[in-house]
Amino acid sequence: MVCCEAVSSVSHFLITNSYIVKYNININQKELANTGLDIKDSVILDYLYFYCNSNSEKISYHRLEGGWTWVDYNSIIKDMPLLRTKSLSVISKRISKLVKEGFIETHRPDHMKTYIKLTDKVDTLFVNTNSPIRKKEQGLGGTYSFLRTNNNTIDNNTKDNRELFNQFWEAYPNKKGKVVARKAFEKLNTDKSLLQAILKGIERYKKTRQWMKDNGDYIPNHSTFLNQRRWEDEVKVERRSYSITSN
Repeated sequence: MVCCEAVSSVSHFLITNSYIVKYNININQKELANTGLDIKDSVILDYLYFYCNSNSEKISYHRLEGGWTWVDYNSIIKDMPLLRTKSLSVISKRISKLVKEGFIETHRPDHMKTYIKLTDKVDTLFVNTNSPIRKKEQGLGGTYSFLRTNNNTIDNNTKDNRELFNQFWEAYPNKKGKVVARKAFEKLNTDKSLLQAILKGIERYKKTRQWMKDNGDYIPNHSTFLNQRRWEDEVKVERRSYSITSN
């Protein structure tokens, strides 16, 4: 089932020791129509969106710093029967297509395993899937009315959370990995009070030697900062000294 922009659907997953079964596919069809992707491309992208954001220990074990997640193409074939293929080259071509469209990036540090990271562009297909239903789309009467009410609630919560996240994103000096950062932020169920504590922690860290040296190369990723609750750390603020030379 591919869910259009107007209809909200909850995805269900079954994670076993061997593979992942994904029952629903949630894609904003209106945004998809503006890309060069077809349905099978979107099936793979939907799988990667779930996989790369998963907190499963089995998946996280193969995740590199910076949000790079190892994805086994054989697993895609096994877990996605809708693709109707057993060819690794077919999967590779579709992955390359997703890269070309700007939805993912790939990385092969050992020239063997392929690591994948989602880009911010992927949000256009997945974040905006809960828009209110318009009258002309109410083909199923009461069922659609229920979904419209439910979607309005989701929209309000999503809007509030997005505003809080945007404040965090603007304050944090490392501007890489926005998708992974948003996932870590949402996992905290952040409210305004917690956000203020996080922002104060960021300001303290901005004054530390670790964050100031080498143009910020040692600033951790957002997900690391949030998952480890680093804003609660007791940090040593760097105090700069100045000398005055008189002639």
